[in-house]
Amino acid sequence: MSSDPSSNGQVPAGSPVGASATAPAPAHAAPPPRALPGSGETRRHVLVAVVLNKPGVLNRVSSLMRARNFNIDSLAVSHTDRDDVSRMTITLHGDDVAVEQAAKQLYRLIDVLKVQDVTSEPTVEHELALVKIRATESNRDEILRFVELSRGRVVDLVEGSVIAEVTGTESEIDTFVSLVRTYGIKELVRTGAVVMAIVLPIPRTVLLVGLCLMLTFVALASFWAPGMALLSDAAEDAGLDMALAFAVSNLAWALGHVFGAGVGGAVADATTDAVPYAALAVLCAATLAGLTLGRRQEAVRHLMASRKLSGSSE
Repeated sequence: MSSDPSSNGQVPAGSPVGASATAPAPAHAAPPPRALPGSGETRRHVLVAVVLNKPGVLNRVSSLMRARNFNIDSLAVSHTDRDDVSRMTITLHGDDVAVEQAAKQLYRLIDVLKVQDVTSEPTVEHELALVKIRATESNRDEILRFVELSRGRVVDLVEGSVIAEVTGTESEIDTFVSLVRTYGIKELVRTGAVVMAIVLPIPRTVLLVGLCLMLTFVALASFWAPGMALLSDAAEDAGLDMALAFAVSNLAWALGHVFGAGVGGAVADATTDAVPYAALAVLCAATLAGLTLGRRQEAVRHLMASRKLSGSSE
């Protein structure tokens, strides 16, 4: 049976089903699909970019996001306290790894000074929305009360519509918009989210743990090296007495919090609350033990010296 070169390795249309002509096997198997980095789960990200206030910078930033296949949910741009520097707040949805790579490529642009992903950081976020609500004589008062309860304000009141100004987070704006849809929305405009990072104060527990670590170091130094100039005879009595009182008071305070958390709360909450205080109690106990051993060694040394003096006098 001769093969037709024009068939390109395929069975002719008129051939029977049971014919022996089959397609040739491929030269090599196709490679497996390449695994892409990241989990593939998309979530909301907030990027803050500080750029130079020049023409074309916004176009380059948006083009980079388009090339990375990101859809920008909102984009707020304004100049800062310096006229030559602008600040961009970009919100988008994407995978963590993909957003991180996009932020790194965004930082490589010439006019970009700083890029920061503040999604997981404590921030203050606000957005402004102007909503033109359809109003009639029967529901106008109800709409006004609803806007007031939503911490908004009415900026324009004409026949047939009410323009309300609402500020808050993205979720708060979405909730307000979904509730006023029952009255009818004629027009809606949103500025997009603007964020600012906040700095949390240092917890009191961290400061107390640092103080106890310092006291532990002083106690160990006084125990192993009593002849150091740091703990001279003139400052030893007052310093050790103050450290001893401080260690005892903090030990009692920490143990009280540990027992109070264990008795008053649930198991998970008690464990979370008791761990830092338990660590503080251990440090205070170590400080107290070091101070006590140091004072005992000093008392033994004085006793031995007095016995030597009494033996030599006899």
